[in-house]
Amino acid sequence: MDYLKYKACYSQYPVLKIWFDKIPDNLIRNCTILNLPRERKLFSRGDKSQFVYFICKGTVMISNMDDLGNEANVVFVQEGATVGEVEALLKRKDILFGAKAYTECVLLRMPVVDFDYIKATYSNFSNHLAEMLANKIYLSSINTIQYQQMEAITRLKRLLGNCEPGRVRQTRRELGDACGVSERTIQRVVKKMYEEGYLSLERGKIVLTEKQLDLIRKENRQKLSGF
Repeated sequence: MDYLKYKACYSQYPVLKIWFDKIPDNLIRNCTILNLPRERKLFSRGDKSQFVYFICKGTVMISNMDDLGNEANVVFVQEGATVGEVEALLKRKDILFGAKAYTECVLLRMPVVDFDYIKATYSNFSNHLAEMLANKIYLSSINTIQYQQMEAITRLKRLLGNCEPGRVRQTRRELGDACGVSERTIQRVVKKMYEEGYLSLERGKIVLTEKQLDLIRKENRQKLSGF
């Protein structure tokens, strides 16, 4: 990535300053900016570990496959965090979990060799990495312990809590895949949430207002606080 592109990206996405505030520009020369549409797969389990991705904008869903080949959500990763860093830290050659864009995303892709050098050389970078990893471990631990015991409606509320106000672009099938339940179950849950005022429907599409999102997120926080 040339200097001008990096500076433009650095200026447009302030979250990068948290990572690279004291990192020399020449160490970013091998990075690439990726613009991913919603549902675009970033990598799959078993792929070769080559890059670490810094989320400039959007939400990435980390997932795993069960024994039947069904996709199950592990954790959502928001802007300012990284994806693929676990494999890099463990020196693994293969990817442990799959990842795809849950919303439209902008990512900064860095080769693992550069990530390793920066981590070992700059303490501000490694300190922030440790804090980010601790938060990710906390969230994924909650999912691991609680998720399989959650009712479908609770899973969907957690999923929708990561959305922005307006129309939800995911189809019922995509929502079912992310929640680890059938499309029919999602249909039933959406109907119940509509009747209870958690969401609106326009021509069959799910729509979320600011008030409805606040309600969903408040309920999600209350459930998480009991962990």
